Amino acid sequence: MDVITNLDKMTPGEKYGVIRLLSRRLHFSAILAKQRGDDFWDRLERLADRLLRESDAMVTGGPCISDPILVEAADLLARFDNAAVEDVSKG
Repeated sequence: MDVITNLDKMTPGEKYGVIRLLSRRLHFSAILAKQRGDDFWDRLERLADRLLRESDAMVTGGPCISDPILVEAADLLARFDNAAVEDVSKG
């Protein structure tokens, strides 16, 4: 996954910035998903909070800690985006 590979090449400050940005995107997506009635909005919200709580461990702990969380975030955001596309195509 390119995000994971690129995260490994970043400075700690850059990693924190990416984690915060990803957390904000998850929070915003959770709000929209909840308004649409998507049942996975709470998973988006919980993961956004987890990113903030575990950011130190993700930055200092390396890929064994950060990779599973980043993969989960990418999966949930893809699911959210796909649901949005389906809603638009339905009308």
